[in-house]
Amino acid sequence: MISLNLYNSADGELNSVSFKDKASIYTCGITPYDSSHLGHIATFLYFDILVRFLQHNNIDVTLVRNVTDLDDPLFERVRKTGESLEELIDKNVKQLDSDLEQLGCVAPTYEPYSSEYVEKIIQSINLLIAKGFAYTVDGWTYFDSSKRESFPELNILKSMEKDYLLSLAHERGADENDPRIKNSFDFVLWKPSLEDEPSYGASFGNGRPGWHIECSVMAMDLLGPTIDIHGGGDDLIFPHHACEVAQSETLSGEPFVKHFMHVAPVAYEGTKMSKSLGNLVYAKDVIVQIGPRCTRLMLLAHHYREGFEHHDEDIARSQERCSGWGEVMGDYEGEATPGEVYSQVFKCIQNDLDTPGALAAIDDAVANYTGDDRQRADIKAAEELLGL
Repeated sequence: MISLNLYNSADGELNSVSFKDKASIYTCGITPYDSSHLGHIATFLYFDILVRFLQHNNIDVTLVRNVTDLDDPLFERVRKTGESLEELIDKNVKQLDSDLEQLGCVAPTYEPYSSEYVEKIIQSINLLIAKGFAYTVDGWTYFDSSKRESFPELNILKSMEKDYLLSLAHERGADENDPRIKNSFDFVLWKPSLEDEPSYGASFGNGRPGWHIECSVMAMDLLGPTIDIHGGGDDLIFPHHACEVAQSETLSGEPFVKHFMHVAPVAYEGTKMSKSLGNLVYAKDVIVQIGPRCTRLMLLAHHYREGFEHHDEDIARSQERCSGWGEVMGDYEGEATPGEVYSQVFKCIQNDLDTPGALAAIDDAVANYTGDDRQRADIKAAEELLGL
């Protein structure tokens, strides 16, 4: 049994989360219409710290990170570039996997694609319709949010004004003025495809899935009706994850998620890093510039819930830290042996994934190194816990 304190972004409080022998984790992956940027990498890296910590404590972790390959941005990109959809998806998924592998991230147990689950999505939508929680108008099928007394589901959302939540939904593709919907919070389960988009046959109309239902179906198929930890970037809290909870619990009749973990965004030039805004710092470029180890250290220097703005100075600071640690550890080939430094790092990770505190503990050990290889063995054990 291992426990850690982890902030629950469903209720805005630190929770004690315990695991006996197994853990299921689902993190929302990318829509692969461009290469992965530092914001993506940071999100998956913090989840990697969690996975490593659990595995280090003999917890059998099943990690799912999906690929959303049936979403609007992909189709918009290929219309502009003339590139084939398959080539666009393939190269960007491979780039993400390569970036994360270079950074030492544990590979997901499963990396499902939305397009692989269309038949199961259709079955789920049919079940929602049969239960009276979905309706179809002009080939569009919607989830009826008025049937869920708890919607928008997560406690942290309950105190937010309706207009604010609607504005968030609008930013992320919803249309509260859609004349087909019954209620302003109703969301798309299925939509008609345009002529140049993939289209699938269903009893409620030919077309393709909406964004939210894809993750629900993939998650429940691979992890069961209830997930231990679910998350991604904090821009997914609403509407994506709230909608997932509504439809998933309607389908299964069981709680969908025990604990939500969300990562704050990485900004650049004063604005959240975003493909749509074009203010991207690509992960592959930073890895080439300073190497995987320094890149990992650069990102772990920030707490996952605080977010940060990336500056060129961050690269210089990380290189300085790498150099300082390398002077002590560079020629050490002995075994990792946990000691006081390892214990400090362990406690930092156990306390809401406090990676800045963990790095500070190693900084102190490096600064106070006296030439004893027992110190280096301890530092090595601490580094391994952080995937370094």
